[in-house]
Amino acid sequence: MRQQTEAAKRQAMELNVFVLSTGFHYYFSTLLIGFLGLENVAYIMFQPREGIERRAGERYPVAYADARDPATRFFGKKAGKLRFALRAFGELGLAGRHVRVFSPYFNDSMLYALRRQLARRAASVEYNMVPDGAALLRHLPGKSPKASVLRSLAERVFGIEAADTRHKSGSYSSFLSHVYHFPAREVHADAAKLVIVGVPDSAQCNNGQVLVLGGLGGISQGFVRAARAASAGLPVRYRMHPKNRSGEQFIVEQAPEWRELQLRGILEEHLLADPYELVLGHYSSAVMFNQLFVPSSRSRFIIDRAQEDPDYHDTADACGIPVDLV
Repeated sequence: MRQQTEAAKRQAMELNVFVLSTGFHYYFSTLLIGFLGLENVAYIMFQPREGIERRAGERYPVAYADARDPATRFFGKKAGKLRFALRAFGELGLAGRHVRVFSPYFNDSMLYALRRQLARRAASVEYNMVPDGAALLRHLPGKSPKASVLRSLAERVFGIEAADTRHKSGSYSSFLSHVYHFPAREVHADAAKLVIVGVPDSAQCNNGQVLVLGGLGGISQGFVRAARAASAGLPVRYRMHPKNRSGEQFIVEQAPEWRELQLRGILEEHLLADPYELVLGHYSSAVMFNQLFVPSSRSRFIIDRAQEDPDYHDTADACGIPVDLV
């Protein structure tokens, strides 16, 4: 009886914390919650996109900071992340609890600040990695100067083990317990820690339409021309990147028949529920997701030559996604 009571107390003190920001991150977190049977879940979100803070907040505690966060506006993004990590730690009441962290990246100033607080004040902590779109499919080799600075900060200022920089995300870090990922031919992480989580394929037929997705850098005139040619007269919906609508005037000028997709939920869920004949876009996790998990749909990257990323291009080739350079 006493052992049962102690076990119940420990379970009540456990908290599974997802640190994320995009719709893809949130979609995968919902799969992982079911896959692992997680209870006592909370979210930490810095500048979340697509309204995921509202979706998550319907079921779980959420600490988030959006673009209007005063610390970020006045002191810059890095200072805003550091202050937000402290605030999120307090808001979610992580002190004295047994915390399991799930994040798509660990080479990040906010994660270093959060890890420092957890090392000092949590009863115990476990770190796990989840996929950041297609990042763990990409090699992303080498140690950048930025990574070296973060390692120095981690070890000297934060007093914690730095993330391993063999991959930009920190996926080879020794402090990680597991790396959770969707099925893929190759994932750049420690194979002994890799756990594959199934993602349901869409069973729907495609809707005979084309979806055009703008990138973080906006869209160019050449991008619109290439997308219009690739759509081959099919009805087109377009969606600009949540953080950058630059270049939308090219759609108005050259493709006025296109209609903007009004989406309240998560893009990945939309792609599964209502598949398109073709999904076009810049390098993005949504196009990759469509290729991997929506068998009735085709995917294609359209990339401005000045923005070509050979590493991402290789990943696209490995997954069978055509890449058009304009």
